[in-house]
Amino acid sequence: MPEQEGKLAYHDEVLGTIERTYDDIEDFVIVRSNGKPLYLLCNVVDDIRDRITHIIRG
Repeated sequence: MPEQEGKLAYHDEVLGTIERTYDDIEDFVIVRSNGKPLYLLCNVVDDIRDRITHIIRG
C-alpha cells in the first residue's frame, strides 16, 4: 500500500462509487514465502484472462 496519505476510489455496479483512505486498507499477502501465488490472486488473474466482468454471489 502507498505510504503517503490519500484515497482509493472505485465504482461498484450495486453500491455506486466507493472511497477508502489508504489507512483503512490492510497490506495483505498475495504470494506465499515459497513464491507461489495465493488462491485469491490466481482467481483474479483467471477472471481477467476469461474476461469476466461481473460476479454474483449467493
